[in-house]
Amino acid sequence: MFRYGKVTDVVDYINHIKIYFVILLLFLVNQILTASTTGTLSGRVYDKKDGSVLVGVNVIIVETRQGAATGSDGRFKIYNIRAGVYTVRISMMGYRRVEYSKIKIIQDHITKLDVYLEMSVVPGRSISITSKRPVIRTDVTGSENYFQGDQLRKIPVSGINDVIGLQPSSTIEGNIRGGKLREVAFIIDGFAATDYISGKNEIQIPLSAVEHINVVTGGFSAEYGNALSGVVNVVTKNGGDSFKVLSRFEGDDFFGGTENSRRKQAEITVSGPVKKEKIHFISSNNLTLSGTRWWQDFQYFFKLPVDKYFYGFSKINFSFSPVKKLVFQTIYSTHSWRDYEFSWRYNLAGLPERNKSSVRSAVIWNHNISKNCYYSIHVSHSYITENIGKGNPDSLTQDPFQYDFFMQYIVSGRKMWRAKMKQQVMSLKSDITLNYGRFHMFQTGIELNQFDIFSDVRKLEPQLTYFGKPMIFEPLLNYSSVYNYYPRSGSAYVMDKIEAGKEGSVINIGLRFSFLDPRAKRPAVELVPDENGEYKENITDYVKSSVKWAVSPRFGYSFPLSDKTFFFV
Repeated sequence: MFRYGKVTDVVDYINHIKIYFVILLLFLVNQILTASTTGTLSGRVYDKKDGSVLVGVNVIIVETRQGAATGSDGRFKIYNIRAGVYTVRISMMGYRRVEYSKIKIIQDHITKLDVYLEMSVVPGRSISITSKRPVIRTDVTGSENYFQGDQLRKIPVSGINDVIGLQPSSTIEGNIRGGKLREVAFIIDGFAATDYISGKNEIQIPLSAVEHINVVTGGFSAEYGNALSGVVNVVTKNGGDSFKVLSRFEGDDFFGGTENSRRKQAEITVSGPVKKEKIHFISSNNLTLSGTRWWQDFQYFFKLPVDKYFYGFSKINFSFSPVKKLVFQTIYSTHSWRDYEFSWRYNLAGLPERNKSSVRSAVIWNHNISKNCYYSIHVSHSYITENIGKGNPDSLTQDPFQYDFFMQYIVSGRKMWRAKMKQQVMSLKSDITLNYGRFHMFQTGIELNQFDIFSDVRKLEPQLTYFGKPMIFEPLLNYSSVYNYYPRSGSAYVMDKIEAGKEGSVINIGLRFSFLDPRAKRPAVELVPDENGEYKENITDYVKSSVKWAVSPRFGYSFPLSDKTFFFV
């Protein structure tokens, strides 16, 4: 439950909610936005014999039953296709039917497909063609790399961070372009997957539940915020009309030796229909047990494994019609582990045990108003708890460390560190897309977040000399803090993706507005001199934090220099 200190806080909150919904209503009336988990299929159909364009050709995506017919110029476009791999069927009376398999749809991108049909007086068997990925994507205006879910089974990766580490300018820890982890935006099915206390990605999903991973390392469009160095956008799989079971097991010590982490990982995914063509489900779960890279020291203090991590993902889809879909999904995890510090290697039992758990639930509604306009509404709630050490933080007592003769290792005592942290986030997001004319995809969206963040940390550390040796006769340094804040944040953006005059040229132009209301107070500190000529801090008052806001214009342009070379700005 979210709490408020005064009646005026509640009234203020209600007034803010009224304003938020008025803004949301204005966006819905204008009908102009896109969802971050869908893409577009575009192309042209020709007569194979003379190269003339064909009018009235039916283009159907087999798996979703979405389709379009070619116009007077032979062109077609199918919008609001969920990111994934599909089979596309092209047919017309008097021509042989063609089916393209492995057509990859990427979120926020346009997949090109030009088709040549062969005349056939007598209906015959269809021609099957396997699509190949283009060497250069012509519809992007920044640095992007992407992986399809099927590719992940063919490369040596165990988690999303491993995939990120394979990208240029990235590390296996998740850093991108030399930035900090808190400078990378992790998004799963349109929602941020972030621990707002640490700023890191703390929500994981099994790789077998991943449909697509897109890593953006530069040139962010207006729909992305809270990202300085990169964006990791993950789209999850849906269940299908046939039951499937996928299992995976891996380990790094099957052949013995010591150059390993004594790590085992098991994963199982089950998907299928509850009611064919109407209700589908998918559930994927992963259990990872590890001794960590320091298992050779840990084994003298604990029974291995010392790192136990269980996480999973479940989703159920309701298709009321080809244009109306409802999704319920949950991402959950529980993680317990032990830290390692070299100076404690002879007393690892003195380091506190750590555990963390998280649950994120979401409801997503998608509706195609027409073939050129669609919208989605996302509502989610996430809850993350973390504990360091056993017992209440108030129970922390001073337990003096005992060092070896050279003051290098701690041989007895316990680290004075206890913590209890909780965070809840309620999010509302609405996206609308309007495609008009041949060349414009006009987009806008709004997102609102309400936070409840609690942290109680009690931590005492000895003072150290310049050379890193403990000063055992000096007072301990106190790093303790306790707070409970209820900030709000939100954003809105508008963007137009324009297919420019020259074939393959794309212009992205947009504007993003973001705000943060801390709903907190800071101390007003006055420095008062004493008789020794030193200054002491005297808190005279508490000043309310101001609302922070930012407006960010975005522009991107890509155009061909030759048939094999593109320039991106």
